[in-house]
Amino acid sequence: MERYSDEQERIAQALEASDHYRVLRRLVPRPVINPPDGTPTRIGLFVDVETTGLESSTDEVIELAMVPFTFGMDGRIFEIGRPLEQKAEPSQPIPLNVQQLTGLTAGELSGKVIDLFEVDRYTKAADLIVAHHARFDRPFLENLSPAFQQRPWACSMSQINWCELGYESTKLEYLALKTGYFFTGHRAVWDCFAGIELLASRVGDSNGMCRLLKNALKTSWRIGVTGSPFAANAALRDRGYKWVQRRWEVEVDEASKAAELLFLKSERFGNASVIVDRVSPFERFSDRRTLHGPKGAHSVSAG
Repeated sequence: MERYSDEQERIAQALEASDHYRVLRRLVPRPVINPPDGTPTRIGLFVDVETTGLESSTDEVIELAMVPFTFGMDGRIFEIGRPLEQKAEPSQPIPLNVQQLTGLTAGELSGKVIDLFEVDRYTKAADLIVAHHARFDRPFLENLSPAFQQRPWACSMSQINWCELGYESTKLEYLALKTGYFFTGHRAVWDCFAGIELLASRVGDSNGMCRLLKNALKTSWRIGVTGSPFAANAALRDRGYKWVQRRWEVEVDEASKAAELLFLKSERFGNASVIVDRVSPFERFSDRRTLHGPKGAHSVSAG
């Protein structure tokens, strides 16, 4: 897709110079965002999936896009690589609402199979996988290939505090509009390009990627509670716990861990069992659980 002409850009800038207009530009992927300057770089991989539904245990990936990019640890994004786009025919008919949302039809997907060799090649080369809603994408992709289990993940939706920065939504299309561009939403490759552009854009006093790295690389703690009395469920929900794989879970940072464990020692939780797992970017957003704690994790009694 061609970028805007000089004349179009001149008109847009003239409108922007007035307080009466705001200009939205169509997203045109940029192969170079910052020219390489000798800064050591790592490889990021922005991924997005379209699926037949919301349940990774039963629904299927019907479209996958992966767009590599290079970045420095200061958050600057340098170059965007060649995207990988894959489609797959599902084993069941595509629900009508999914067809309407994505524009993907049975005819377009007929006979298509995802090339896992290519997918793994992109995945294994990445130093960091990024998704806008990694809690959704990662379980689907881990079902697709074990390679996704072996890479660290980050989430541009939940690991940047958009609310604190004055944004009213974390939806990618909304954030793009607020940043000054629009794109074709709910198609995997365009969601990836839009996500990278968002990470490269100014967000507050830095860019999105800088803010993402500060949060994504931290270690946190996943606290799981099993066997708690039914009467304690409301207290857990109010505190931010979610019901995941037949236990209540919350993820907290190091500074909040002690207070959370003290809360769980309350009599209201009876003889509930509490499991504390260390969570790094390699485990975060995954549905995989080691209920007895991975190496380095420890179990704490609530009694």
